[in-house]
Amino acid sequence: MGELKKMAYDYLAKGESKENTLILVSQAHEGYPIDQIKKAVDDAYKAIRKQKQIAYGVNYDKRNTKRFSLKFNLVHDADILEKLACVKTMQGYIKDLIRADIAKNGM
Repeated sequence: MGELKKMAYDYLAKGESKENTLILVSQAHEGYPIDQIKKAVDDAYKAIRKQKQIAYGVNYDKRNTKRFSLKFNLVHDADILEKLACVKTMQGYIKDLIRADIAKNGM
């Protein structure tokens, strides 16, 4: 990470606005071209946003989802694997089968 981007990233991570960060980095590096400073601030801002989006997704998954893993034998479960390979989405297909079973047999 370049010096300008690192400084911009640090300011943004501490909660400074994009505009204030631009001013602060410009003041600290008066000799640099403004276009170079703007690009560094924009790049740092995008990096911060991406990190926040990833963190939000992880937190959302922790609160709202449950993950299961299934293990299939290549020989004994070949018919199941062949069928799953042909469906549009494995998850959707399995959910539909379970819901159909619930509708037919209840919980």
